[in-house]
Amino acid sequence: NNQETYYNRYRLVKYYSKGVWIILLIKNLKLKLGKLIFKFISPFKILEYISESIYKLEFLNLYNRLYLTFYIFLFEEYIIKKE
Repeated sequence: NNQETYYNRYRLVKYYSKGVWIILLIKNLKLKLGKLIFKFISPFKILEYISESIYKLEFLNLYNRLYLTFYIFLFEEYIIKKE
């Protein structure tokens, strides 16, 4: 089916292991930040794999009002640049 292949092309499930650093997409978060903000917030470490698409993250005290579990499509792997 042509529609099914087109839909699934961009929705492949990624798997991350414990200890991997990721950056979190803030489109669904209600943060009191200014108008000019980044799309992602600082790198976080994955603490636990909960289900196929949900992971538990390690947060700093700065984000203490957020839940610790997030859907997999709300984050991307953080790539550390070596200079």
